[in-house]
Amino acid sequence: MKVCIAGCGNAAWHFVRLLRRAGHDVPVAWGRNSDKLRAFCQANNLRAIPSPADSGCDVVVLAVSDDAVPTVAAMVPEGPLVVHVSGSLPGDILPQAHSGVIWPMQSLTAGHTLDYSGVPFCVEGSEPGTADTLRAMLTPLGCPVQVTTTAQRMQMHLAAVFACNFSNHLYRIAEHLSGEAGLPFELMHPLILHTARKIQVMPPAMAQTGPARRKDTRTLMRHLELLRDEPELSNLYRIFTQLIQDRTTHDHQL
Repeated sequence: MKVCIAGCGNAAWHFVRLLRRAGHDVPVAWGRNSDKLRAFCQANNLRAIPSPADSGCDVVVLAVSDDAVPTVAAMVPEGPLVVHVSGSLPGDILPQAHSGVIWPMQSLTAGHTLDYSGVPFCVEGSEPGTADTLRAMLTPLGCPVQVTTTAQRMQMHLAAVFACNFSNHLYRIAEHLSGEAGLPFELMHPLILHTARKIQVMPPAMAQTGPARRKDTRTLMRHLELLRDEPELSNLYRIFTQLIQDRTTHDHQL
C-alpha cells in the first residue's frame, strides 16, 4: 500500500521503517515544523507535502502527539484509511468513516533501531474488515498482532506505563542511591536483566522477592533509616512495601 506519514518525530521515524520493511511504499511526509520536516525527509528519502490532504496515498498514518491528532485528522478528507498510533486515544477520535489504530507496544525513540518482528501491535478498525486490513499490513513483519477494542487498548497502555515508564523512573532512583554510595549504577544491570528474564517464564507474583515479600521488619527499618533525609523516597518505599505485602497476603488467600 502507498502510505503517507503525518509527523516527523519518534513515532514517525519508526513507522517509516517498519512500513517499508513490511513492503509498503512510503513516499511522502507532512509536518507542522517546516525545518524539522525538511530534515526528516532528507534523512528518510521522503518528499515533503504541504498538507496531509494532498498525499494521494491509500493510508495516512498520524504519527503526531496525542494533542495534535484531532487537528491533523481534521485536515484529511474522506477517502484514504486514516490511522493514529496512540495507545491512549480512543479510535473514534478520528472523524473519517474509514479509520483505525495501529499501536506498537514498545517505547519508540528515533535513531534507536528495533527488531519489529518482536514488537506486539494492537490494531483497531472503525468498520468491519478494517482491523483485518491493518493486521495484513503488518503481517510481513512477522510480529504479533492483536485486534483489540478501544477499552482493551487503553487498559494495556495504562499497564505499559506501570511496566515501562514507572519502572524506568525507579531505575533512575536506584541510580541516584547508587551514586550516594559512591558506586556505579552499572552494578545493578545484571539484577535488572535477571528480573526481566524471570517474568518471561513465571508470573510476576511468583518472581517477587525482597524484604517486603519476606516481611523482614529489621531490613525494612534499616532502609527507612537510610532514607531519613529523603522524605519523598521514604514515602514511596513505604507505599511499595505495603502494596507488596497486601498483594502477597491476597495471593496466599486465593
